[in-house]
Amino acid sequence: MADNGSTANAVGNSIYPDLILTRYPQTFDERTGAKSNPNLLRQTNLKDYNMAEHVNSLQDAVMAIQRMLGEMAQMPAKPTDAQGNPITDSTALQNLAKISTVKGRIDAIETHDWYADFDKRYGGDTWTFDEERTVNPTIQGHRHLGAASGIPGMPEKIVLTQEVQGKLPKANLDLSKTATGITGADIYVEPTSTTKISDAINDKISETTGGTISQSAQLKVLGKMNTRWTREFDSLDASTTGNTSVQDGSTLLNKAIESGATAASDLLNVNLSGMYYGRYVAIVRLSASSLASGSVVEISATDSSTGAVINKQTLSGTDFDTANKYKTFYLIFNHDGQTKLRVRKLSTTASVKVRFDYAIVEPVHPAVFDR
Repeated sequence: MADNGSTANAVGNSIYPDLILTRYPQTFDERTGAKSNPNLLRQTNLKDYNMAEHVNSLQDAVMAIQRMLGEMAQMPAKPTDAQGNPITDSTALQNLAKISTVKGRIDAIETHDWYADFDKRYGGDTWTFDEERTVNPTIQGHRHLGAASGIPGMPEKIVLTQEVQGKLPKANLDLSKTATGITGADIYVEPTSTTKISDAINDKISETTGGTISQSAQLKVLGKMNTRWTREFDSLDASTTGNTSVQDGSTLLNKAIESGATAASDLLNVNLSGMYYGRYVAIVRLSASSLASGSVVEISATDSSTGAVINKQTLSGTDFDTANKYKTFYLIFNHDGQTKLRVRKLSTTASVKVRFDYAIVEPVHPAVFDR
């Protein structure tokens, strides 16, 4: 402070314009020249008129220091209640500001262990700033849920499953083909398996180069197997146009495709391309809701390019023997590379619902179908 209060702006009152006391006229105690205050004539530098401005300047200085330290202006450092608990309620803080004194705030600034606060904030007693480093270790008071990092001044390790939300960008992962990069050799196929992805892939039969099933291995195929000799079709391959998928405990999949009662609809209409040319048999499993005497179902093999019928079999309700009970039917045909297999519910006057379970196409065995 200058002898003449804040005339020389010694404490930088104009830095904090939102602090009301910084708006105090800087020339209030001027005694010479055109700015002379007539109320202060014949006064030199006596404390009785100059002390108020000194106090104002001192209060501004205290507030400036508090702000530099990250504290609330006109408040004691780290305010606590009578029980020593931190005061965080906004109303309580405002009330405290009204009774807080300059002396109390100066005492708090001088006696509070600021080093301890900055020590935790900036990394501990071994922390040093190195301007050559891109990132300096900081914030000892920062907390994580993991084990101690082992680095002086650094917080615990981060527990990704509990502290990180969303996905880590691929750019943040080391996916290089090195000892430190993440590869299929580091990741398990599933939680209950001890097999790594790399082992699973190496043990897989290749889609392009094939593979060998060892003598001690058992090959299980729980889905359909379509080869150049065989085709399998089930209710999942059936047509849903004009039909309904229904639950059916009399089938392997516990479901079937059911036609309407009287309208015509295709239960199955599939292409057999990709099979060797030759003589085949289509094995079709169906059921009918009633044993109507007229034609109910037509199973046919047609030329996919011309639509010409290669062979067909028409079934009446009486061919099913028992209503709502599945029966297997057979159609023999020659395949020359352009064949479609069609299973069609025909239009009927009587109410007959037909259910389709599956169809299998395989070469004809000469000992059974010699015709």
